[in-house]
Amino acid sequence: MLNASEYSRYSRHLLLDDFDEHAQRRLNNAKVTLFGVGGLGCQVASALAAAGVGEMVLIDDDTIEISNLPRQWLFTEKDIGQKKAEVARTRLLAMQSACTFHCITNFNDIAARDAHLTTSPLIIDCTDSFTSRLAINALAVTHSVPLISAAASGFIATATAFNPEISGPCYACPEYNSEQSLTCFEQGIFSPVVAIAGQLQAMMALSYLSGIRNPEWGSLHHFNGQNLLMRQFNIQKNPDCPTCSKIHRSEDHAHSL
Repeated sequence: MLNASEYSRYSRHLLLDDFDEHAQRRLNNAKVTLFGVGGLGCQVASALAAAGVGEMVLIDDDTIEISNLPRQWLFTEKDIGQKKAEVARTRLLAMQSACTFHCITNFNDIAARDAHLTTSPLIIDCTDSFTSRLAINALAVTHSVPLISAAASGFIATATAFNPEISGPCYACPEYNSEQSLTCFEQGIFSPVVAIAGQLQAMMALSYLSGIRNPEWGSLHHFNGQNLLMRQFNIQKNPDCPTCSKIHRSEDHAHSL
């Protein structure tokens, strides 16, 4: 049960319809693995820590550069040259001392990464390249862990949730267009768009982890920062997907034996 301090801290959550003490406690007991602590990751990690998520794994081997500062709001000029994951942990602990943060600053440390994936009920992809998103999606499918992925470039933000435990699509199912596969380094980025994409991820994650609402698995949420238009598209499952079709076909074969 929540103590008096926790009741005071999360009182605005507890006033929400369908959100009660049990929902907040589920957040306090939740664990999330977060890939990337850049523009998206700073938003997501801050929102989850402030909301009371109890444990986070921060995976990022990048260092802070001056060009990061307009959109990576956990960092300051004094942090330039330091590891993003380590600086983020320090700032997040100052915000939420009850949360446990694990830092992995070497993407090649597969043992450390996979050890956390086996105990994490949710993966959040906050990386900024198409290649890394495909790799993280493959991990989610292999470990059968739900994945929330987002992207932001130019004035466009997108966010989607996938669940390998159901028969829907994965991130690799659709054929993404060239605009979505560009990074902010290639196309530029309007800083508030990153915040919107990250907060969409955070909203889906908190709703799922608290148990108040599941994300709309396989739905692409698309925000245009030039006209402030939000649209939603359903992603179709690709029966020949190079990532998830092999898993499902092997499972179907096992069921038939």
